[in-house]
Amino acid sequence: MDSLDFNTYEALVIDQGLIVAKGLLTHCEALIGADAKRIDLEGHTLLPGFNDSHMHLLGYGQSLFQVDLVPADSLESLIALAQSFLEENALPKDEWLLGRGWNQDHFELQVLPSRETLDQISTEHPIFFRRACGHIGVANTTALKLVGIWDNPRQQVDGGQIDLGFDQQPTGILRENAMDLLLNQIPTPSQAVLSSYIEKAQAELFSGGITSVQSDDLCVFPLADTPLILKTFEAMGTSGRLKLSVHEQSLMRTLPHFKEQLTKGYSYQKTFGSFSYGPLKILGDGSLGARTAYLRAPYADAPELTGIPMYSQSELNALVETAFDHHIPVAIHGIGDGMIEQALNAIENGLNKLDHIEPLEGPCPRKLRNAIVHCQITSPDQLHRMQDLEVIAMVQPIFLDYDLHIVEARIGNERAKTTYAFKTMERLGVATAYGTDCPVEGYSVFRGIQCAVTRQDLNHFPKGGWLPSEAVTIQEALRAYTLGGAYASGEDHIKGALGIGMIADLVVLDQNPLTVSSDKLSEIQLVATFKAGEQVYAWK
Repeated sequence: MDSLDFNTYEALVIDQGLIVAKGLLTHCEALIGADAKRIDLEGHTLLPGFNDSHMHLLGYGQSLFQVDLVPADSLESLIALAQSFLEENALPKDEWLLGRGWNQDHFELQVLPSRETLDQISTEHPIFFRRACGHIGVANTTALKLVGIWDNPRQQVDGGQIDLGFDQQPTGILRENAMDLLLNQIPTPSQAVLSSYIEKAQAELFSGGITSVQSDDLCVFPLADTPLILKTFEAMGTSGRLKLSVHEQSLMRTLPHFKEQLTKGYSYQKTFGSFSYGPLKILGDGSLGARTAYLRAPYADAPELTGIPMYSQSELNALVETAFDHHIPVAIHGIGDGMIEQALNAIENGLNKLDHIEPLEGPCPRKLRNAIVHCQITSPDQLHRMQDLEVIAMVQPIFLDYDLHIVEARIGNERAKTTYAFKTMERLGVATAYGTDCPVEGYSVFRGIQCAVTRQDLNHFPKGGWLPSEAVTIQEALRAYTLGGAYASGEDHIKGALGIGMIADLVVLDQNPLTVSSDKLSEIQLVATFKAGEQVYAWK
């Protein structure tokens, strides 16, 4: 992957959405006519538009219409936030009350909410609230009865778990795939409503300087609704309502479901205006905060647990092989070192088998850019394998803001020393692309960059940084959020840099990140955002 150009230029010329010249003002002036539109940036800093390498655009848009539980610092405040939402929105009786963002580690007493907690909000509404990570959720008694979990709490769920109390009744906590027992019975909105979610999220991202996303949107609603979601994005991309570039990381949870979509014409980089089909997304394990990330050895603070793998090695191999057979790369969610090991095994197995099959028409599958999303709990041998297999690391530096407070407790000090290894990835030549996993975290680019550069949380803890040898430079962080993201989606030849012939996706900042103190990076403000030369956001 090429390096980003950090030279300074006086002027930039854009024609038909592309950068056609840059350099001295006098040189650029000589290339344009008198009627050309001129924009004076008044000394502000211009950079390529940011590319979030992994988020959930539709899920984020939906969350903007639900209860925001991020501010909850106790069970009592969680209840109060939900009750206020009910009162303000006059939700009809029996309609679902949905929310997201609670985190028990931020509560005064670090206990999980339960169905009894949510019953205090309402018993007239079925309620389901996802944890911030999205890997566990809690339902009230009404919801559990409505979807049949109350009457069958001991059912086995592959890749999931229904928590039971001492009375052997469900506590309301559903982990990983067990959430689907409930989510699959919540009515899916119409295409018009889905479009409104996407447009709302798009406006928010433009205000943060994000012009491209690689988004997992098929995880939000049941598998049966995959055609509806894809149709919504396709229509918005073709009509121009979707200006944001969206490269879909397509979550197909089962091999039959994936094969069904292939028969319906799913192919890599098939485009509909600003919307394109991307890699096969595979949800491999859970999250560290929920203790569902799959580890090679037990959790230090819960020795009975190793997390939840979503697939056996053979099942994962079959998904990857099928993707490769159709010239589709994979992006595998892997947080724990156990799942990262499985992911690398599956990718290596798939690449080896390509040597023994008749090649299809199209790009060589070995040139497809495979990725592991998150890459949090790693070991040195795994990072070397990623480099050897040319696997991209799609990481979220903003996770450090929370995770640096829990990772040593979760896995022990010794194992923690080789985790969140962003600088080691750079040194080894592992291609890295930054993102946020929004709405797991907010979409702010510079909050994440500050964490990557300082190795501190946003309150500047700990002094000197956590594992400071893994701190990256501001130049490396900016590249990972621009050219790195474009490389991951196979678009580094047309976006991610201010090069001649590149798409004019641009952000204007009130400060130069190369000169701002590293602990002040999160204070940088967006002045304007341009998508293919068109201004789509203005601060004032």
